[in-house]
Order: sequence, then structure tokens, then C-alpha cells
Amino acid sequence: MKCPECGAENNDNSERCNVCNAILPASKSQNHQEYREIKFKSKYFATILSAVIGFFFIFDGVGQLYLGFYKRFGVECGISIVLNLISYYVVFFISMTIGMILYILPLIWLIYTTYDTYKCADALTTGRSIPLLFGRDIQ
Repeated sequence: MKCPECGAENNDNSERCNVCNAILPASKSQNHQEYREIKFKSKYFATILSAVIGFFFIFDGVGQLYLGFYKRFGVECGISIVLNLISYYVVFFISMTIGMILYILPLIWLIYTTYDTYKCADALTTGRSIPLLFGRDIQ
């Protein structure tokens, strides 16, 4: 079977290309149906969902749930909650000024998780491999 992305020849029962790691649609298998379902997930919806929910609530990375990456959402959301709790603690118990400076960290994390959601959704819709999170394959 030829890869639709790079044109490399692969085994007929392969799910991904050996060269570029793109998803290989096999028209007579269940993988093709899964490929079609993944293809129709909107990367813009996932990105906006992550940004809006992450901004108004402390659950960054909600777009990963839409994409089906539950572990990745758990990691991103957990880090978000810890960063927010640290900044809230500092605001209320130590210093308002230092706490407001520390609140930049959750905002930076929100920007990163929104970008990460976009890159994951883009990789899904184009058939490329999912980007690593902290150097690990967390999906």
C-alpha cells in the first residue's frame, strides 16, 4: 500500500507509514472508518474550546478531550490547577504583588496548552504523528 502523504510503499496491514508515520487508510478495514472520523474533527473548534474554557475556568487543555486524548488532558489540566492554586495561595496569604506576578505562569501555560491542542488537532487531521508532551508520547 502506498502512503498518501509521502508515497512510500508499506505493508498492506500497516496502520501507519514506515517513513512519515502518516495514517494509512485501508478502505476495507475498521482503520479507514476511524481515519474518517478523526479527519472530521475541527482543529479550530478544539483550539477555541481549549482557550475559552482554560481562560474562564482553570481547566486548560479541554480541547484534548474533544480530540480523545484523555491522558494528555489530565496532565495539562493537572499542571494548570497546580499553577493556579500556587498563585492564588500567594495572593491571599503572602503578597498581592508577588501573586499577581506569579499569575503570569498560568497564563503562559494556557497559551501553551491552546497551541498544543491546535498542533495535536492539526496532526490528527493531516495524518501526521502527534507531538510529544515533555518529550513523551502522551495521548
